[in-house]
Amino acid sequence: MTDKSWEDAMARLAAAQRDFVNGDATGIKGLAIVGPEVACLVSLERWTYTNARDRAETKLDLRVTQAFRREEGQWRLVHRHADSLMQKHAPV
Repeated sequence: MTDKSWEDAMARLAAAQRDFVNGDATGIKGLAIVGPEVACLVSLERWTYTNARDRAETKLDLRVTQAFRREEGQWRLVHRHADSLMQKHAPV
């Protein structure tokens, strides 16, 4: 599904936000590559929050890649991708 407007995107973010209560996040920078006009940041994020549906304390570790572009002398985030880090288990 693709959002057609800024209002569509904000409505989707507001709906997702309702699942998260009393949260905290920390970031751990892994790698930054910076050029004169573009930059890329690869990092880990650790989130702790209360799940609004079942009130359970939840921890979430994300591997995050962000791309930035310089516009009018300031960095602007133009792309962000995050996926959860999976727990590795020994084969059974």
